[in-house]
Amino acid sequence: MKFFMDNQLPPPLASFMQYLSNHDGDGHTIQHIRERYPQGDPGDLVWINDLRKEEPWILFTKDVMTKRNPAEWAALKESGLTVFYLVKRFNHMNSWELSWRLLKLWPVILERAEKRLTGHIYHVYENRVEK
Repeated sequence: MKFFMDNQLPPPLASFMQYLSNHDGDGHTIQHIRERYPQGDPGDLVWINDLRKEEPWILFTKDVMTKRNPAEWAALKESGLTVFYLVKRFNHMNSWELSWRLLKLWPVILERAEKRLTGHIYHVYENRVEK
């Protein structure tokens, strides 16, 4: 599976999770937006469209793009991307706590992601993942 983290998440988290994936040999790709676009964030509409054109990507975000920008929300819905939205509580966590909680939920996230509910949005809470 291919996981994409936007600018709302720390780049070292994606690197560490990729390291763990390589070490365990599970074959997952975990990529941060800064790795994909080293020249800078091209904007949500661009990267959503780019991901849509490739094999199914699974998005991790804390961005409330859906509430602020109808065009971004429409692009996200049309993209077919599965989204794991980290709820507002994650905005108040430092990188250590955010990383720890996401790694703790990783088995549940993988289970949900394997269902491949195209275009589905999951809400990630501190201790659970829900539709």
